Amino acid sequence: MKYIASWSGGKDSTASIILAHEHGEPLDLIIFSEVMFDANISGELPEHIDFIKNKAIPMFESWGYETKILRSNDTYIDRFYRYPSRGKRKGCGLRIGFPMAMKCDVNKSCKIKPIKDFMRGINDFTQYVGIAVDEQVRMERIVNSEMKVSLLERYNYTERMAFEKCRDYDLLSPIYDFAKRGGCWFCPNARREELQHLRTNHRNLWDKLLNLENEPDLIGYKWNMLKDISIHDWDERIYWESRQINIFTCLGRKKEYKVENVKVREVVELLNKKENRETAAGTERIICLTVNNETLGYVTSVKVDGWGSGLIADIGLYLETEREKEEEHKGIGRLKDAMEKVSAAMDILDIVKTEECGKSDDQGYEEMVNAIDEVYEYLENAVSAIETIR
Repeated sequence: MKYIASWSGGKDSTASIILAHEHGEPLDLIIFSEVMFDANISGELPEHIDFIKNKAIPMFESWGYETKILRSNDTYIDRFYRYPSRGKRKGCGLRIGFPMAMKCDVNKSCKIKPIKDFMRGINDFTQYVGIAVDEQVRMERIVNSEMKVSLLERYNYTERMAFEKCRDYDLLSPIYDFAKRGGCWFCPNARREELQHLRTNHRNLWDKLLNLENEPDLIGYKWNMLKDISIHDWDERIYWESRQINIFTCLGRKKEYKVENVKVREVVELLNKKENRETAAGTERIICLTVNNETLGYVTSVKVDGWGSGLIADIGLYLETEREKEEEHKGIGRLKDAMEKVSAAMDILDIVKTEECGKSDDQGYEEMVNAIDEVYEYLENAVSAIETIR
């Protein structure tokens, strides 16, 4: 029996290795699957892959653990420029382009596949996976056999506890300085803070995405086809957000560790200046509301309300915004969960194909795969429709 830890460098999988070290759990090998953008450039953020290779791996090796880096024969660029080999898009003359958000073919082909291929060469093994006790949906979906074990579950560790454990050992990836999650720098599911970090600190990588979006004849011609958002849209948005006014600075106040109350008159006078009313291009500015460094959305309406006895005794100014966080939309969350279950079904079919069918051209298997692809498409259309309604 071999005991193998699947490790991404994130807090949960790293904490799992630390727990194995602390409690003397058997651990023969740590595997890290590195997605490559092209033959030479990693798909991991530069500071994360540096943490992986120059900090975490040396620490694990000092504990006596062997670490192996896996890579697929395919890269992001390979997948980007390929032509569809089956389905209704086959023979259309268009290349695949940007992957679909929430159904990332790059993740499946360039990250998951190398792990599966490696595991198939081992007859008897237990795989440690980094899933915390407060991730019940993932726990039920992934830890479904004796072959997969969560040490975080065994020792009753939540995500927060995993974070603290990594910090105690100084094995917390620098990605957590600016984001809540890790992932490839080109990921269509990346959040605003990840994109802003990439544009600000790794402009050469950001420019590669801009250049790819200028490529002709693509099925996925935008960075995020599901939300209909281009990387050029984000480029412009981040640029203007970086030029936003700090109201305390403009009013000549110091914003330290105390609350400052700004009068409505001061805001009106400030915003009514020509340089604040218009952009450099001469278009009217749109106000984006941010509270405690959290972007709440663009201001959609303003109203003045008051109350009192006889005379208005107090006045309140209210700003209403449209929130942009999709995870707060329960319908979107349910669809995400449904798509994850379909993904799990695909994984099961892969196992059936390898272990039972024994034939890569099995017609029944191909028909099932095509059917599940259709289900994916229906779900993606549903998510897109809800986003449009919102």
